[in-house]
Amino acid sequence: MPYKYKTGGKRRAASVKIRTGLPTLFTVANALFGFLSIIHTARGAYSDAAILIFVAMLFDAVDGRVARKMGVTSDFGVEVDSLADAISFGAAPAFLVYMQWFQQYNYLGMLIASSIVVCGILRLARFNITGPEPYFIGLPIPAVGAFLAMLVLSGTNIASNQLAIWVLALSYLMVSNVRYPNFKQRIRTKNMSLFIFGFALLAVLVMLIDPNKFLIFPFLYYILAGPIVEAKKRRE
Repeated sequence: MPYKYKTGGKRRAASVKIRTGLPTLFTVANALFGFLSIIHTARGAYSDAAILIFVAMLFDAVDGRVARKMGVTSDFGVEVDSLADAISFGAAPAFLVYMQWFQQYNYLGMLIASSIVVCGILRLARFNITGPEPYFIGLPIPAVGAFLAMLVLSGTNIASNQLAIWVLALSYLMVSNVRYPNFKQRIRTKNMSLFIFGFALLAVLVMLIDPNKFLIFPFLYYILAGPIVEAKKRRE
């Protein structure tokens, strides 16, 4: 009997380790693909680098869900997730846009691109302190990384000075108090209904007017929805 008890205890301990380690494995994969994106950018394979950011985004979406499903959420997992996001959606897209658009500006270009990393880290730190809310305070960093990666992947023709304005605006929105929908909370409010309705309507219009912009549209809509809704609330 004692031998069987010890064996069962070891099996339970091994099961717990697997359950707690699996979400972390997805998070590490997120960081790994972010780092691989940086390497591909350094080699000049910009489209591949953009694709790898989206692969990292996929793992970022899965790790939290797996942890909640298994009931193994922890402060350690939150911290690791933030570190991975800083690489995949901060450093990787910042380096990508610098190499493709901002090299000509030299140190100024470095400064503009680095705003994504700096503001992204501040955004992640604030999220870790405040915890989950029905809405996000500040633009989530994965949305920034995905938007910039899609600009590259879709071959969007945008001037460097125009993109610089976009990058600085995105950086500001990350550290701002602008509220953004948190789809993980599955809330049903009037603003959320309007958000979804507006998205569906404009998506159809974009498809009819310029199908080439459809890939960028979802991320652009989410980015702009926050300031628009915030301005509407202030007027009311």
